[in-house]
Amino acid sequence: MSDEAETTLTAAIDGGALVIRRRPDTTLTLTPIYADAFTAPQLGLVIFRRTGGRITGLSVVQDRVWDLRFARQVAPVKSSQ
Repeated sequence: MSDEAETTLTAAIDGGALVIRRRPDTTLTLTPIYADAFTAPQLGLVIFRRTGGRITGLSVVQDRVWDLRFARQVAPVKSSQ
């Protein structure tokens, strides 16, 4: 989630590929460039950020955007009750 961009990006595995989803119905397939860095059409460079080896967020880099940060939000655990 990025308060600055007022949007949420969701990283997921879809059919064996890493994708980014954004509302309302956009799914962008990520292409690896180097460790923790990917490109995506219509989005630009996506860099996953780590602290202590754990992913804590990601950055998006585009033409005029150098480091738009998105903080990791943990999805709530669904109860089976």
